[in-house]
Order: sequence, then structure tokens, then C-alpha cells
Amino acid sequence: MITKILKFLIKKGHKFTVTKVFIQFCNQFSNTFKKIPLIYVFSTLFYKLNTNVELFHIAYRRKSHFIPVPVKQMRKVYIIFKWLYLAISSSN
Repeated sequence: MITKILKFLIKKGHKFTVTKVFIQFCNQFSNTFKKIPLIYVFSTLFYKLNTNVELFHIAYRRKSHFIPVPVKQMRKVYIIFKWLYLAISSSN
């Protein structure tokens, strides 16, 4: 799971260094909050951001329509990573 998160967030650069920093963050989080497992935090985050339907915008005969489409599992993961990335980038 760590590699999927880092592959999405980093397109170019030193992936080994970022992986090392991320693992240090996870260790520091685990040491600080000993009663809360890190896997619980990640699973809660993914559960809260889970989506089952995505709206597509279609223009047909000068009219605009929004059509709900069910989302596959890989698309769900992509959408969650994209939301996380936008939240991280907007906080800077």
C-alpha cells in the first residue's frame, strides 16, 4: 500500500528517499499514538473516502447531462489518492 501511495504522489524524483521519510513518519506516528494502530488510521481514511458512483458530464444536442456511473475498485483507489493529493497540495 505504501508503494501505491508513493507512486501516485511522486511522478519524478528520489523515490527511495521519499519512501524512507514516509516510513520514518509511520514509525513516529506509531510511537506517538501507541493505542491507535497505523493500519486502522489508513483503513478508516479509505473507508470514509470510499465512493461507489461517479458523475460523468455529457453534452448532447446542446444540452448538458450528468450521468451516474458505477466505479470499479481500481478507479476508487485512484479517486481516493487524488483527493489526498489535492488536500496535501492545497494545504501548502
